Amino acid sequence: MNVRLSRAHGLIALMLVLTCLMSAFSMSEGVSADKSTGGIEVQSQVGYTGSIKEDKWIPIKLTLTNKTDESLKGEVVLSVVTIGNVPTDFVIPVELPKDTAIKVAVSIPGSILNKETNRIRFFEGSYKKGKEVSIIGANYLSARTMQGYTIGVVSRDPDTLNFMPALNQKGYNISVIPLAIEDLPEDAIMLDAIDTLVINDVDSGQWTTSTIKAIKDWVTKGGTLVLSGGAGYTKTAEAFKDIAPVEASGITELKSTNALAAIGDAELKLDQPITISNGRVVSGSIGISEQGVPIAVESEVGFGSVVYVAYDPSLEPMATWSGNADVWARLLQRTLFPQQPGTVSINYGNGFGGVIQDMNYIIDMFPSIKAPKFILLLGMFALYMILVAPILYFILSKTDRREWAWWMIPAFSVVMGIAIFYFGAADKRTISAHTVEIIELSKDGKAVVSGGSGLFLPSGGSVSAAFEDKRPIALFADHSGNGGLTLDSNYQVKMDEDSSTVNWKSVSYWSTRKLWMERRAVESAETGTMAIKYEHKDGDTIVHVTNNTTSDLTNVTLLVNGQTKPIGQLKIGESGSVQKIASSYSNQNGHYSYGHMIFSNTSSNGRTDNNERQRQLINNYFNRSNGITNAVPTIIGFSIDHKSQYEVNGKKVKSDNLKMWVQELDQIEQIGNRVVVPEGVLRPIITTSTMTTFENYGTGIRVGTGEIVMEYLVPNSYSVAYDKIDVQINNNGGSNLTWSIWHEVSGKWVTLNGELAAPKDYFVDGQSIKIKLEAATETQSAFPDVVLEGEELQQ
Repeated sequence: MNVRLSRAHGLIALMLVLTCLMSAFSMSEGVSADKSTGGIEVQSQVGYTGSIKEDKWIPIKLTLTNKTDESLKGEVVLSVVTIGNVPTDFVIPVELPKDTAIKVAVSIPGSILNKETNRIRFFEGSYKKGKEVSIIGANYLSARTMQGYTIGVVSRDPDTLNFMPALNQKGYNISVIPLAIEDLPEDAIMLDAIDTLVINDVDSGQWTTSTIKAIKDWVTKGGTLVLSGGAGYTKTAEAFKDIAPVEASGITELKSTNALAAIGDAELKLDQPITISNGRVVSGSIGISEQGVPIAVESEVGFGSVVYVAYDPSLEPMATWSGNADVWARLLQRTLFPQQPGTVSINYGNGFGGVIQDMNYIIDMFPSIKAPKFILLLGMFALYMILVAPILYFILSKTDRREWAWWMIPAFSVVMGIAIFYFGAADKRTISAHTVEIIELSKDGKAVVSGGSGLFLPSGGSVSAAFEDKRPIALFADHSGNGGLTLDSNYQVKMDEDSSTVNWKSVSYWSTRKLWMERRAVESAETGTMAIKYEHKDGDTIVHVTNNTTSDLTNVTLLVNGQTKPIGQLKIGESGSVQKIASSYSNQNGHYSYGHMIFSNTSSNGRTDNNERQRQLINNYFNRSNGITNAVPTIIGFSIDHKSQYEVNGKKVKSDNLKMWVQELDQIEQIGNRVVVPEGVLRPIITTSTMTTFENYGTGIRVGTGEIVMEYLVPNSYSVAYDKIDVQINNNGGSNLTWSIWHEVSGKWVTLNGELAAPKDYFVDGQSIKIKLEAATETQSAFPDVVLEGEELQQ
């Protein structure tokens, strides 16, 4: 009995000891540091006004207040399941003095944010190695999702542009978000969800250099910046003088509103003149003018634009005028489209989710990793058969050691197996890297770069990729997990002040890791440009291309409407020429396999060639909007180099880098003073429709009975005297369709069936052309092409 009790007491004592050891281990590794009292108080701001777009990068602002008994230095970790089901830890180093609120900002790839998909943590020292300090308050982010067109407004009056959602009744989907100056970010990627940023009657000259650069880079990437303010325009444009289309020179009074009333389709009575800004147009084209005074001017900057508006939209009578929303729809017509059937909607952006998923397949193509040569394996097997059978048997027979065969034959097999593995895996014994980039060159010499990179890791373990600059990075999944919020630290993106580092943990033997580098504006000196000139010869347009980039280019080609025209190889400084292809809208039929047109030979001597990356890159880029993209003639070319863009585990590694260079041609051609707006340039905007059915696919349309009226905006209508107009119609619908053009001089619709009169006779208020389609039955057709020619007026 005593023995049994002693054993029982011993087991209890042993269990107590084990429990104490486990508790001590847990506290040493622990989930929270013992700071006596308190923790880290967290307040979060997600997106803008708590709304995000799932396919855009999400701006996150965290306010951290240290409520412990001492100052802390460590890393705040935001763990998120991003698009593609990649559980990623975004790590930001931070110092937290006691009882002091510290703000940190980070942008993450598009995600669904709720309690199940993200977590906020703080580690004293460093992530995982340091002790976790408890979070006071909500330790996760949540946000509403939004879609459609988003206008951010920085204005003296927060209600500025609150009339814009009135357009939603006409098929638009517009959200207006008032922004405080302190809401403006210091990184362009944090403006990714904003389509247009309006700055009205505020002093931008007081903003930080980093904020100003972020906005300018965002414009270069494709954003629309509106500068307005009336009498306050000078201070509004102070920080953006180098990209503003109008140079301020004081104020004037607007006494006539005929053009505004016509565009807004509403009467605009003035009890007294409106005070507007005055100035000299230094770039771009005038969109609205009253009695020779520019009211709106737009200038292209990179892949975006800057719009000048002479009046303050927050002041009366404009603030409550019923036509103001329609005027602003006209001002933003480059990117703002009604989401109703029948509108040609062009995607100028690169939505995050679809683009990187398309790139995933390409990044798996490592040029340096190839299948072993069959002849090598066959030769080594033949050598093994010869050594083991006749030669080894002969030697053992001559030496009378045939009994050794039982161990020598297996030994030869092992040695030969190792040799076959060694030679067959020659290109898989060291770290391999390759990067695929898209370099988009704008017509004004700016550049935007994006791309993906992959690493082949023969030994696995922990791997880091360190970039010398700060850039937005997203990670690809390795398909080893379930994609949930694992909190295992296997995927990390660390954002320092001026650099970025990716850390992968628990990497398997002989596996790959991949990352995506989101579009970012770079200095033109990094990339150079392509110089484009035009020449009219024998009725054709000849395009002359000079390679002023920083790389020799191969396979330089002109692409448009499913056709390719090769230019060839252009070393730095060399030039080539090609005849331009007409860019008719009516020829757009969706996807084009440009990649296989340019790189047609997919195999060589029975083996796949080395151009598959190029093929897939071209096809993914030009079909990124389901093939329904603007018919802009585009020059592309390729370059290959081996310069490593980042360090792997602290060392540079050789990388097989492929770069695709892309530059769109000017849609409006100008040779001397002669201006030509060729077919395919002007996009139709549906203004009214009574069709029983209406569908569009690219530029093709399927219509039911009824009629639609479409409007074509005339470019540079105030600076070009047009003397020729031609409307090209697709007659697939035959007699079931009737096309008419509005004759402004007579105020009547005129059937399109022959030569047209002077262009100005058809210009509505000098700024647009109206065309009507009447259908007697259901049929198919395409949008017309409008061609204009004229002489540039001397300024």
